[in-house]
Amino acid sequence: MKSLIILLLLISTFSFSQNDEQIKYLQTHKPKWFSNTAGEEFVKYSNHFYFGFILSGAGAYLTYSGAQIQNKMISNVGWGTVLIGSFLMLESHRHIYRAGLILDSRGVGITIPINKK
Repeated sequence: MKSLIILLLLISTFSFSQNDEQIKYLQTHKPKWFSNTAGEEFVKYSNHFYFGFILSGAGAYLTYSGAQIQNKMISNVGWGTVLIGSFLMLESHRHIYRAGLILDSRGVGITIPINKK
């Protein structure tokens, strides 16, 4: 039991220190998206997610319509559209992660103790 607690403490320590190293890496290498604001990344998330949702809905409709009229080609196009839309919805969460990194690197997540004596 003691070793399990020590292992959990080590894992949590590594997870806290990992973010600082990643921010230092991003500040030195400056990828293109790192110059965006967090708001721009949230807008990109929203656009990708809703576009993927609409594509998935349209693909589901095409798949259903193709099955009703027994047209395999329409049904296959529908499945492809569903897959592309699902990929866009999954990919969109990357922008939330990037927005968090941008906010952390600019000191938004830092707490400053006020009224400490």
